[in-house]
Amino acid sequence: MEVATGKVLREFADKHWIPDALLSPNRKLRARFASERFDLLLLDRETDDETAIRLELVGTDRVHRFLQGHRGRIDGIAFSPDGKSVASGGQDGVIRLWEIATGKERLRLTGHQGRVHTIAFAPDGRSLVSGSADSTVLVWDISGATAAERSKKVPDAERIRVLLNDLASPDAGRAYQAANALVDFSQQTMPVLKSELQPVRAADAKRIAQWLADLDSRQFAVRQQATEELEKLGELAAEALHQTLAQQPPLEVRQRVQRLLELLDAPDVLPDRLRGLRTVELLERIGTPEARALLERLGNGTPESRVTQEARSALKRLR
Repeated sequence: MEVATGKVLREFADKHWIPDALLSPNRKLRARFASERFDLLLLDRETDDETAIRLELVGTDRVHRFLQGHRGRIDGIAFSPDGKSVASGGQDGVIRLWEIATGKERLRLTGHQGRVHTIAFAPDGRSLVSGSADSTVLVWDISGATAAERSKKVPDAERIRVLLNDLASPDAGRAYQAANALVDFSQQTMPVLKSELQPVRAADAKRIAQWLADLDSRQFAVRQQATEELEKLGELAAEALHQTLAQQPPLEVRQRVQRLLELLDAPDVLPDRLRGLRTVELLERIGTPEARALLERLGNGTPESRVTQEARSALKRLR
């Protein structure tokens, strides 16, 4: 419904759909409840005791991520202000914080005695508010280090590097706790980051061309090695991959290139990529002038890099 006129703009007959208004902050993703008629087949679920969230790319019906883990129906969903996380709650009374990049659970919050109906982030993203059928509204601190981490002595540079390495972990929960600790100890974190962070440089065009040529090699090992190298480059090789596909290459080359392009929308799993994206998120959360200067440095990287793009977006939000 349009607020100014009261005119009905769209009606939703399917109870599983969330209105299009529930968009990510950058308006590139749309969240809705997974449909029990179709999505359960994609999830390969044998029972219906869990509910999932379906994230779609705006303008398409293409699935970007499935977030699954709740038992019972989900009632509340909210995007974090920086668009890096999604919070959800529902019938099981549990609140889950999901990392969009990987589709994995970052944090689980328990405390409500009834169904969670509503969820909202504070504008700074450091707190989460939830309302439940148990007649309570709870405010959660989701940005601080664990009590065990706080009880330790002030970390030295070696400990900070251990935490920074945890940002590359495939365990989203472990990486999130490491980031929280790094925020709490930002005075010790920033000098290490300042000495190590460098912008992402453009990939070597000649090497990309050679790897693309190797996709048509007679030797399987050469073709496989070229595929793996191109996969590591990710979006840095995207333009060259599209150009190769437009040239109508042989069948196996076409299949490999198409698969590499599909992986660009797949959950991030490569350690270096995860660390880069999570480091940008960390700097935005720290938000000091020194952190902004490092985001400026990362934002000067090659435009094709997601780390570069995320750094520039983080700076816009901080401004």
